Amino acid sequence: MIEKNKEAAIAYLKALVDGDTALMDSVLTDDFANIDRNTAKIGGWRSRDEVLAFAAAVPGLFQERLRFEYESITAEEDRVVCQVKGFSKLADGREYNNQYVYLFHMRDGKIRHMDGYYDSKLADSLVFETMDEQNVPAAAGSDFGPAA
Repeated sequence: MIEKNKEAAIAYLKALVDGDTALMDSVLTDDFANIDRNTAKIGGWRSRDEVLAFAAAVPGLFQERLRFEYESITAEEDRVVCQVKGFSKLADGREYNNQYVYLFHMRDGKIRHMDGYYDSKLADSLVFETMDEQNVPAAAGSDFGPAA
């Protein structure tokens, strides 16, 4: 099961950078939720539907496809951690390079919850501005729990 969990986590990240909502949908549980654990404007809780909508919008945020370099992938029991570096250019040509740690909580080979950690100041100054210009919604909730 650990290998299947790792494959699902990698598929999630591939789907995110490609905007492949069908692939992402295939690795999420029906009750999936996501939280970006930081103080960024794009931080906070997202429902399954909000995450799929965000993933669909990701390719439009970038001039060049976001590229992830995996520094490490660790899996144990029902958790997978991916430490990655991301490189790209935003739609307006500015470089956006960030570092991420994704903690995936799994159930039966699918992702039931994901915690994201990244440089929120950088994300706010670059990505949120681009999201706002393109009317891509930010997360609906705070870091204290899912939006009602």
